Amino acid sequence: MLTRRKLLHALATATAGLLAGSRPLRALAQGSPDPTSLAEAGQGCRQRIALLSDPHIMAPGAPLAGLVQRKLGLALDDFARFAPDLYVINGDATDLGLPAEYAALGALLAQHAHGRPVLLNTGNHSFYDPAADDAAALARFCRFTGQLRPYRNLVRPGLHLILLSGERYKSAPQRTEWAWLSREQMDWLAGVLAEHPALPTLVCLHQPLHDSVLQSEQPNAFAGVGESDALRRLLAQHPQVCLWCSGHTHITAAAPRQVVRQDGVTFAALGSTFYLGRTPAEAEGPATGDHSASESRWLEVYPDRLRLRVRDHRAQAWLTELDLDLPLPPATPR
Repeated sequence: MLTRRKLLHALATATAGLLAGSRPLRALAQGSPDPTSLAEAGQGCRQRIALLSDPHIMAPGAPLAGLVQRKLGLALDDFARFAPDLYVINGDATDLGLPAEYAALGALLAQHAHGRPVLLNTGNHSFYDPAADDAAALARFCRFTGQLRPYRNLVRPGLHLILLSGERYKSAPQRTEWAWLSREQMDWLAGVLAEHPALPTLVCLHQPLHDSVLQSEQPNAFAGVGESDALRRLLAQHPQVCLWCSGHTHITAAAPRQVVRQDGVTFAALGSTFYLGRTPAEAEGPATGDHSASESRWLEVYPDRLRLRVRDHRAQAWLTELDLDLPLPPATPR
């Protein structure tokens, strides 16, 4: 249980860690990339995508509101030096899905995304407002994103990006922390995959597929997807899907099974800008996680491969030992 004492201790520890453990970001005039940093990110890319998750933006006045906003802002600014073509926030962008939280998130993105697109999908926390049923929570999310539905796809040079969203929480048939996708979303997914069979494809969903990354082992009431088996069957039919990214688990990238390869698909956990743990027990909640830690992933799309990297925002450094080059699916053109 997150007691007031634990909360205040976590806040003090995290703030001290941020102040002592990070160096000032270089100035970003109008979001201009630093040429040295841009070269470091790799030349010849067709796309650069910043993959973040679980910032849990809170309403002003919440005990950790200032911390989570500062940490997401720092992460966005940290990535801006490498000129991302877009940002993805893979679920739990807000802590409760409250209107005041979306307002705070919008103000933060306006200041720190430097005019670049930001794509979001839902997470379990999108449905935590006790006053909103699932339909109201989804409508609130769609108003914020400007979408007609909570899922979407985007074709970029050399990549097909798909963002799936959980649609049921309070009305879920069981295990409310899982993602539950509607029949309409599943049919839509099959359709967009069929439309782009030759493009390397990245799928993002907040909760991990069953038995993929650490903490998705079944049975598991916390991390799972109600349609996991059906999604696995779709993946088998569409080998262009080469990368699947999840959030939700809040585990550092250096822990075991943060990247696993199964049946031609690489499954990768994205970490969190809020807090991280080295084990599932440490990542169980804010009271046990490291509030000064902040990690995300970065995807570079090349003509002959994808490169997946890990960014430690606290140290403002790449974790180069975790760099991973993924071959393109055989059916995709170079």
